[in-house]
Amino acid sequence: MASFETDVSDEKFSPSSGFLRVAYGIFNDRFFRGKLPEGISFQVKTQPTKSYIGLASYMYDRSRDRVWTTGVTLNGSRTLTLHEWLEVVLHEMIHVLDYETNPNHFLGYMRHAYDAHGYWFLTEGEKYTKYGFHVQKYCKADIGVNTDDSKVQNRISNSVFLFMKGMNERPMIMKMSRKNLDRNLDYITSRMGKSWSTFGRGVKEIQIMTSENPKISLLRDLRMRDSGSRISWWWFDDAFNKKYGPFELEDAVKVLSAKNKVNEEDLDRPEEVQPETPEEVIDEIEDNIEGVSDVKEVADDKFVVSIQ
Repeated sequence: MASFETDVSDEKFSPSSGFLRVAYGIFNDRFFRGKLPEGISFQVKTQPTKSYIGLASYMYDRSRDRVWTTGVTLNGSRTLTLHEWLEVVLHEMIHVLDYETNPNHFLGYMRHAYDAHGYWFLTEGEKYTKYGFHVQKYCKADIGVNTDDSKVQNRISNSVFLFMKGMNERPMIMKMSRKNLDRNLDYITSRMGKSWSTFGRGVKEIQIMTSENPKISLLRDLRMRDSGSRISWWWFDDAFNKKYGPFELEDAVKVLSAKNKVNEEDLDRPEEVQPETPEEVIDEIEDNIEGVSDVKEVADDKFVVSIQ
Protein backbone atom coordinates (compact mmCIF):
# COMPACT_ATOMS: atom_id res chain seq x y z
CA MET A 1 0.00 0.00 0.00
CA ALA A 2 2.85 2.43 0.63
CA SER A 3 3.72 2.64 -3.07
CA PHE A 4 0.05 3.21 -3.87
CA GLU A 5 -0.12 6.15 -1.49
CA THR A 6 3.08 7.86 -2.53
CA ASP A 7 3.14 7.38 -6.32
CA VAL A 8 1.76 10.70 -7.58
CA SER A 9 4.01 11.04 -10.62
CA ASP A 10 2.72 12.28 -13.99
CA GLU A 11 3.83 9.12 -15.77
CA LYS A 12 0.94 7.45 -17.56
CA PHE A 13 -0.04 3.95 -16.57
CA SER A 14 -1.84 1.24 -18.58
CA PRO A 15 -4.07 -0.85 -16.31
CA SER A 16 -4.72 -4.56 -16.75
CA SER A 17 -7.29 -6.92 -15.30
CA GLY A 18 -4.55 -8.27 -13.03
CA PHE A 19 -3.79 -4.78 -11.72
CA LEU A 20 -7.49 -4.22 -11.12
CA ARG A 21 -7.85 -7.49 -9.22
CA VAL A 22 -4.80 -6.80 -7.03
CA ALA A 23 -5.77 -3.18 -6.28
CA TYR A 24 -9.33 -4.30 -5.46
CA GLY A 25 -8.01 -6.99 -3.10
CA ILE A 26 -5.63 -4.64 -1.26
CA PHE A 27 -8.26 -1.93 -0.86
CA ASN A 28 -10.82 -4.51 0.24
CA ASP A 29 -8.53 -5.78 3.01
CA ARG A 30 -7.33 -2.40 4.22
CA PHE A 31 -10.31 -0.09 3.76
CA PHE A 32 -13.37 -2.37 3.64
CA ARG A 33 -12.34 -5.11 6.13
CA GLY A 34 -12.84 -7.76 3.45
CA LYS A 35 -16.59 -7.23 3.28
CA LEU A 36 -16.71 -6.70 -0.52
CA PRO A 37 -17.20 -9.75 -2.75
CA GLU A 38 -14.09 -11.21 -4.40
CA GLY A 39 -15.75 -13.60 -6.85
CA ILE A 40 -16.77 -10.95 -9.35
CA SER A 41 -15.62 -10.02 -12.85
CA PHE A 42 -12.55 -7.78 -13.23
CA GLN A 43 -12.16 -6.38 -16.75
CA VAL A 44 -10.20 -3.73 -18.60
CA LYS A 45 -11.68 -2.87 -21.99
CA THR A 46 -10.17 -0.59 -24.63
CA GLN A 47 -13.14 1.48 -25.70
CA PRO A 48 -12.01 4.90 -27.01
CA THR A 49 -15.52 5.94 -28.05
CA LYS A 50 -17.02 5.36 -24.61
CA SER A 51 -17.30 8.22 -22.14
CA TYR A 52 -16.91 6.14 -18.98
CA ILE A 53 -13.62 5.60 -17.14
CA GLY A 54 -14.80 3.00 -14.65
CA LEU A 55 -17.99 1.02 -14.09
CA ALA A 56 -19.32 -0.98 -11.17
CA SER A 57 -22.12 -3.32 -12.20
CA TYR A 58 -24.81 -5.21 -10.34
CA MET A 59 -27.48 -7.73 -11.25
CA TYR A 60 -31.07 -6.76 -10.51
CA ASP A 61 -33.47 -9.69 -10.18
CA ARG A 62 -36.93 -8.22 -10.40
CA SER A 63 -38.72 -11.50 -9.59
CA ARG A 64 -36.88 -11.84 -6.26
CA ASP A 65 -36.45 -8.11 -5.65
CA ARG A 66 -32.72 -8.35 -4.90
CA VAL A 67 -29.40 -7.06 -6.21
CA TRP A 68 -25.82 -8.36 -6.13
CA THR A 69 -22.50 -7.14 -7.50
CA THR A 70 -21.32 -8.65 -10.80
CA GLY A 71 -18.08 -6.84 -11.62
CA VAL A 72 -15.83 -3.81 -12.02
CA THR A 73 -14.65 -2.58 -15.44
CA LEU A 74 -12.03 0.01 -16.40
CA ASN A 75 -11.82 1.76 -19.76
CA GLY A 76 -8.21 1.09 -20.77
CA SER A 77 -8.26 3.70 -23.54
CA ARG A 78 -8.01 6.44 -20.91
CA THR A 79 -4.60 7.94 -20.15
CA LEU A 80 -4.26 8.30 -16.38
CA THR A 81 -1.43 7.96 -13.89
CA LEU A 82 -1.17 5.02 -11.51
CA HIS A 83 -2.49 7.12 -8.63
CA GLU A 84 -5.46 8.33 -10.71
CA TRP A 85 -6.32 4.75 -11.70
CA LEU A 86 -6.25 3.76 -8.04
CA GLU A 87 -8.71 6.56 -7.30
CA VAL A 88 -10.94 5.20 -10.07
CA VAL A 89 -10.79 1.70 -8.55
CA LEU A 90 -11.64 3.09 -5.11
CA HIS A 91 -14.51 5.08 -6.64
CA GLU A 92 -16.00 1.91 -8.13
CA MET A 93 -15.48 -0.03 -4.90
CA ILE A 94 -17.57 2.53 -3.04
CA HIS A 95 -20.38 1.74 -5.49
CA VAL A 96 -19.87 -1.97 -4.73
CA LEU A 97 -20.11 -1.21 -1.01
CA ASP A 98 -23.37 0.61 -1.71
CA TYR A 99 -24.77 -2.41 -3.57
CA GLU A 100 -23.74 -4.83 -0.83
CA THR A 101 -24.77 -2.82 2.24
CA ASN A 102 -27.62 -0.66 0.91
CA PRO A 103 -29.58 -2.76 -1.58
CA ASN A 104 -32.66 -0.69 -0.73
CA HIS A 105 -31.07 2.22 -2.61
CA PHE A 106 -31.40 0.22 -5.82
CA LEU A 107 -34.54 -1.78 -5.11
CA GLY A 108 -36.62 1.30 -4.33
CA TYR A 109 -36.37 2.96 -7.73
CA MET A 110 -40.10 2.43 -8.28
CA ARG A 111 -40.82 4.58 -5.23
CA HIS A 112 -38.09 7.19 -5.17
CA ALA A 113 -35.12 8.47 -7.14
CA TYR A 114 -31.57 7.81 -5.97
CA ASP A 115 -28.36 9.64 -6.81
CA ALA A 116 -25.57 7.03 -6.86
CA HIS A 117 -23.07 9.89 -6.41
CA GLY A 118 -25.11 11.76 -3.82
CA TYR A 119 -24.73 12.33 -0.08
CA TRP A 120 -24.02 8.69 0.85
CA PHE A 121 -21.34 8.30 -1.83
CA LEU A 122 -19.61 11.62 -1.11
CA THR A 123 -19.63 10.98 2.66
CA GLU A 124 -18.02 7.56 2.16
CA GLY A 125 -15.50 9.00 -0.30
CA GLU A 126 -14.35 11.61 2.22
CA LYS A 127 -13.01 8.84 4.48
CA TYR A 128 -10.09 8.15 2.13
CA THR A 129 -8.82 11.69 1.73
CA LYS A 130 -6.47 11.20 4.71
CA TYR A 131 -4.82 8.36 2.79
CA GLY A 132 -4.18 10.58 -0.24
CA PHE A 133 -7.11 9.43 -2.37
CA HIS A 134 -9.55 12.05 -3.58
CA VAL A 135 -12.72 10.29 -4.64
CA GLN A 136 -14.79 12.55 -6.87
CA LYS A 137 -18.40 12.39 -7.97
CA TYR A 138 -17.24 11.46 -11.45
CA CYS A 139 -13.77 10.01 -11.93
CA LYS A 140 -11.57 12.68 -13.51
CA ALA A 141 -14.61 14.68 -14.52
CA ASP A 142 -12.38 17.24 -16.22
CA ILE A 143 -11.90 14.74 -19.06
CA GLY A 144 -15.50 15.45 -19.94
CA VAL A 145 -17.84 13.67 -22.33
CA ASN A 146 -16.33 12.06 -25.42
CA THR A 147 -18.37 13.67 -28.20
CA ASP A 148 -17.19 11.04 -30.69
CA ASP A 149 -19.48 8.57 -28.99
CA SER A 150 -22.40 8.08 -31.40
CA LYS A 151 -24.75 7.28 -28.52
CA VAL A 152 -23.91 10.57 -26.84
CA GLN A 153 -24.24 12.50 -30.11
CA ASN A 154 -27.62 10.91 -30.76
CA ARG A 155 -28.74 11.80 -27.24
CA ILE A 156 -27.71 15.42 -27.78
CA SER A 157 -29.43 15.81 -31.17
CA ASN A 158 -32.65 14.26 -29.90
CA SER A 159 -32.85 16.25 -26.67
CA VAL A 160 -35.13 19.23 -26.12
CA PHE A 161 -35.79 21.39 -23.08
CA LEU A 162 -39.01 22.86 -21.72
CA PHE A 163 -38.52 26.28 -20.16
CA MET A 164 -41.32 27.72 -17.99
CA LYS A 165 -41.83 30.46 -15.45
CA GLY A 166 -44.66 30.49 -12.93
CA MET A 167 -46.06 33.00 -10.47
CA ASN A 168 -42.87 32.95 -8.40
CA GLU A 169 -41.01 34.25 -11.48
CA ARG A 170 -38.24 31.70 -10.93
CA PRO A 171 -37.80 29.78 -14.20
CA MET A 172 -37.36 26.02 -14.33
CA ILE A 173 -36.20 23.77 -17.13
CA MET A 174 -36.77 20.09 -17.98
CA LYS A 175 -34.97 17.81 -20.43
CA MET A 176 -36.62 15.11 -22.52
CA SER A 177 -36.38 13.13 -25.72
CA ARG A 178 -37.88 14.83 -28.76
CA LYS A 179 -39.97 11.74 -29.51
CA ASN A 180 -41.74 12.17 -26.13
CA LEU A 181 -42.24 15.93 -26.44
CA ASP A 182 -45.93 15.99 -27.42
CA ARG A 183 -46.98 13.44 -24.81
CA ASN A 184 -44.98 15.11 -22.05
CA LEU A 185 -46.24 18.56 -23.01
CA ASP A 186 -49.86 17.37 -22.83
CA TYR A 187 -49.19 15.80 -19.45
CA ILE A 188 -47.52 18.88 -18.01
CA THR A 189 -50.06 21.44 -19.22
CA SER A 190 -52.97 19.34 -17.93
CA ARG A 191 -51.49 19.33 -14.43
CA MET A 192 -50.54 22.95 -14.01
CA GLY A 193 -51.99 24.52 -10.92
CA LYS A 194 -52.81 21.26 -9.14
CA SER A 195 -52.02 21.37 -5.44
CA TRP A 196 -49.69 18.37 -5.71
CA SER A 197 -47.99 19.50 -8.89
CA THR A 198 -44.31 20.43 -9.07
CA PHE A 199 -45.15 23.25 -11.44
CA GLY A 200 -45.97 26.78 -10.30
CA ARG A 201 -49.32 28.34 -11.01
CA GLY A 202 -49.77 31.12 -13.50
CA VAL A 203 -47.68 29.69 -16.35
CA LYS A 204 -48.93 31.18 -19.59
CA GLU A 205 -46.24 30.12 -22.00
CA ILE A 206 -43.73 27.29 -22.31
CA GLN A 207 -40.63 27.69 -24.43
CA ILE A 208 -39.00 24.78 -26.20
CA MET A 209 -35.22 25.13 -26.37
CA THR A 210 -32.22 23.13 -27.54
CA SER A 211 -28.51 23.00 -26.73
CA GLU A 212 -25.55 21.40 -28.49
CA ASN A 213 -23.43 21.29 -25.35
CA PRO A 214 -22.15 17.69 -24.88
CA LYS A 215 -22.69 17.97 -21.12
CA ILE A 216 -26.47 17.82 -21.57
CA SER A 217 -26.09 14.07 -22.18
CA LEU A 218 -25.37 13.77 -18.44
CA LEU A 219 -28.79 15.19 -17.50
CA ARG A 220 -31.67 12.83 -16.84
CA ASP A 221 -34.65 12.88 -19.18
CA LEU A 222 -38.15 13.63 -18.00
CA ARG A 223 -40.55 10.77 -18.75
CA MET A 224 -44.27 10.82 -18.07
CA ARG A 225 -46.58 7.83 -17.83
CA ASP A 226 -50.35 7.78 -17.89
CA SER A 227 -50.48 6.44 -14.35
CA GLY A 228 -47.85 8.66 -12.79
CA SER A 229 -44.74 10.70 -13.43
CA ARG A 230 -41.02 10.81 -12.82
CA ILE A 231 -40.04 14.46 -12.88
CA SER A 232 -36.49 15.75 -13.29
CA TRP A 233 -36.11 19.51 -13.37
CA TRP A 234 -33.61 22.25 -12.58
CA TRP A 235 -33.75 25.94 -11.76
CA PHE A 236 -32.71 27.81 -14.89
CA ASP A 237 -30.14 30.17 -13.39
CA ASP A 238 -26.87 31.63 -14.67
CA ALA A 239 -24.84 28.66 -13.40
CA PHE A 240 -27.05 26.13 -15.22
CA ASN A 241 -27.02 28.18 -18.42
CA LYS A 242 -23.23 28.51 -18.30
CA LYS A 243 -22.69 24.79 -17.70
CA TYR A 244 -25.18 23.34 -20.19
CA GLY A 245 -25.82 26.18 -22.64
CA PRO A 246 -25.96 28.15 -24.75
CA PHE A 247 -29.66 27.43 -25.33
CA GLU A 248 -31.55 28.36 -28.48
CA LEU A 249 -35.29 28.99 -28.65
CA GLU A 250 -36.98 26.56 -31.01
CA ASP A 251 -40.66 27.23 -30.34
CA ALA A 252 -43.08 28.67 -27.82
CA VAL A 253 -46.31 27.04 -26.69
CA LYS A 254 -49.05 29.19 -25.19
CA VAL A 255 -51.03 27.52 -22.42
CA LEU A 256 -53.98 28.57 -20.32
CA SER A 257 -53.20 30.31 -17.07
CA ALA A 258 -53.40 27.72 -14.31
CA LYS A 259 -56.43 27.86 -12.03
CA ASN A 260 -56.03 29.38 -8.59
CA LYS A 261 -58.68 27.10 -7.13
CA VAL A 262 -58.13 23.40 -6.64
CA ASN A 263 -61.06 21.00 -6.72
CA GLU A 264 -61.19 18.12 -4.28
CA GLU A 265 -60.86 15.67 -7.15
CA ASP A 266 -57.51 17.25 -7.98
CA LEU A 267 -56.15 16.01 -4.68
CA ASP A 268 -56.51 12.39 -5.71
CA ARG A 269 -53.22 11.50 -7.34
CA PRO A 270 -53.31 8.41 -9.55
CA GLU A 271 -51.41 5.41 -8.26
CA GLU A 272 -48.29 4.43 -10.10
CA VAL A 273 -48.32 1.15 -11.99
CA GLN A 274 -45.30 -1.12 -11.84
CA PRO A 275 -43.62 -1.51 -15.24
CA GLU A 276 -44.71 -4.54 -17.22
CA THR A 277 -42.15 -4.87 -20.00
CA PRO A 278 -38.34 -5.09 -19.84
CA GLU A 279 -38.17 -1.81 -21.77
CA GLU A 280 -40.25 -0.11 -19.07
CA VAL A 281 -38.03 -1.53 -16.32
CA ILE A 282 -34.93 -0.23 -18.11
CA ASP A 283 -36.56 3.19 -18.55
CA GLU A 284 -37.43 3.32 -14.84
CA ILE A 285 -33.90 2.42 -13.78
CA GLU A 286 -32.30 4.95 -16.14
CA ASP A 287 -34.73 7.66 -15.06
CA ASN A 288 -34.53 7.16 -11.33
CA ILE A 289 -30.96 6.19 -10.52
CA GLU A 290 -28.64 9.09 -11.25
CA GLY A 291 -25.25 7.94 -12.57
CA VAL A 292 -26.40 4.88 -14.56
CA SER A 293 -24.26 4.31 -17.64
CA ASP A 294 -25.98 1.25 -19.08
CA VAL A 295 -28.78 -1.24 -18.39
CA LYS A 296 -29.04 -4.57 -20.17
CA GLU A 297 -31.65 -7.32 -19.93
CA VAL A 298 -29.72 -10.60 -19.57
CA ALA A 299 -32.51 -13.06 -18.72
CA ASP A 300 -36.16 -13.13 -17.69
CA ASP A 301 -36.58 -10.48 -15.00
CA LYS A 302 -32.81 -10.04 -14.67
CA PHE A 303 -30.92 -6.87 -15.62
CA VAL A 304 -27.28 -5.85 -15.35
CA VAL A 305 -26.96 -2.21 -14.28
CA SER A 306 -23.64 -0.38 -14.70
CA ILE A 307 -22.89 2.82 -12.80
CA GLN A 308 -19.97 5.13 -13.54
